[in-house]
Amino acid sequence: MRLILASTSPHRAQILRDHNIEFVACPSNVKEKITPGTTPAAAAIELGKQKCLAVYASGQYDEDVVIGADTIVVSSSGELLSKPRDAEQATDYMQQRSGAVEKVITGFWICHKNGSLGGCEMTRITYSEIPAAVQQQIIASNEWQGVCGGLKVEGSIAPYVKNIEGEYENIRGLPIERLGPIIRSLLASISA
Repeated sequence: MRLILASTSPHRAQILRDHNIEFVACPSNVKEKITPGTTPAAAAIELGKQKCLAVYASGQYDEDVVIGADTIVVSSSGELLSKPRDAEQATDYMQQRSGAVEKVITGFWICHKNGSLGGCEMTRITYSEIPAAVQQQIIASNEWQGVCGGLKVEGSIAPYVKNIEGEYENIRGLPIERLGPIIRSLLASISA
């Protein structure tokens, strides 16, 4: 009985390692697509479900617990901020954050031989004003590449994070305070 993480995200993997949860990473290879009109929470759950089911349906992990997750960042204006495609989009995302509040929503889905369950967690981040020179430095550092919303709260932007309301690890991609007990309970009960 193992935990299978339907992702190769280094952030999600590190969160599991930090909480002493053994796992095997398996990429889902799902092409992420959000249905227009879907709420951010529903979209995050659906994407996590797609990733989880893609790995579970492979037939290799029938006796294991598989978890898929997806994180969506929603700006104060309601725009979904994905991984920036280029420095111009990363700059736009950065400017939207200055002095604003955003929501980070991580949806998850868990499959195992006895069923499945899903949900999501939301964390609010309030930013102080971010000086233009600092914005330019962060963009020039390429720290934004490959990151949902283009920012790592633990990175160069950290001094401008005014407040975090909700679970911090959720921002990094996995709400472990909520999921840790669920995962441990499932692994114990299915192994028994």
